[in-house]
Amino acid sequence: MELSGEVLCAANAAEVRQRFFNPILLKACFPNCQDIQEVAPGWFHVRLLRWGDDKEETRQEIRLLPGEHDNAFTMTSKALDENATILSSHNSIRLEERAEGTLLTYHVSLELGTLTDDPAFDPKRTLMLASQLFEAIADKVKKEKLPMTDKEKEAELEKAMHKAEDAVLELEQEAEGAAAKGFLGGAQGWGLIALGILVLALLIFYR
Repeated sequence: MELSGEVLCAANAAEVRQRFFNPILLKACFPNCQDIQEVAPGWFHVRLLRWGDDKEETRQEIRLLPGEHDNAFTMTSKALDENATILSSHNSIRLEERAEGTLLTYHVSLELGTLTDDPAFDPKRTLMLASQLFEAIADKVKKEKLPMTDKEKEAELEKAMHKAEDAVLELEQEAEGAAAKGFLGGAQGWGLIALGILVLALLIFYR
């Protein structure tokens, strides 16, 4: 069973991609997800309500595999229960940044289990649930500001440090003449002022 589609996300490609690789954000978008545990980066164990059954649970192993570039990757799933409705899936995902946002294009291939032989099985509902992940991601990025990763926080701190250092250096250059003349306590007084400005600059730039 296969499904293709596209959704427009009101965010840049990096923010959309983070929805897949961050387990907390992925859980909020994954249909019927009850719990998600990160085994390793890009590798998750997911506990969810069985597709087509709102009471019984099933488990899936999710893996995210890199593609030809950051904005093209694959998400695969494999059932950890023998009686799963969907035994496995292969999702090809591409992100394309546009002026109005990021276009997320997907192609989903599903391998169905034997339970689909049941007359009560609804293939349309299965396809609808398969597309809900991508629709939920597009919907969530409109409403939420994504939390920064540790690397992004480090980059922001480094940027703030550079700004603060530049500000203090500029102050020191302007103060050299005044310090030599003993203005405001001479060099020692200006050193304390520079230290205070460094602390203030960090509070301003990294908040």
